[in-house]
Amino acid sequence: IASYIKLNRSRLTQQYAKVKKTIEDIDNRIYIRPAKAGFFIWADFRSLLHEVTFEEEVRLFQVIFEHGVYLLSGCFLGCVQPGWFRIIFSVKEKWIEEILKRLKKGLDAYRNSTILSNES
Repeated sequence: IASYIKLNRSRLTQQYAKVKKTIEDIDNRIYIRPAKAGFFIWADFRSLLHEVTFEEEVRLFQVIFEHGVYLLSGCFLGCVQPGWFRIIFSVKEKWIEEILKRLKKGLDAYRNSTILSNES
């Protein structure tokens, strides 16, 4: 059991680091709250929101969801600040790669929709 726990802890640490780096590479304005344990990351997307409101957070959630990624919106978890999302990283590595690709596409679509709405 001890070797399994050690291996599992090592894999979780690697997944956390990979997801954190990739999200920061997608947009360096996304703040990842440092984690010491657990299966998820708290990510602050406020800097990407057109307006820092819970309504806009839900809009971002919907755009990302339309691209095949379900991030748990902080407003559904009682977060007092809009823009926070919980990202679970304790899944298969190949899934993480696909999730992060889709997340990038979703964030790009959200940015483009914001630009289009500003031009109207």
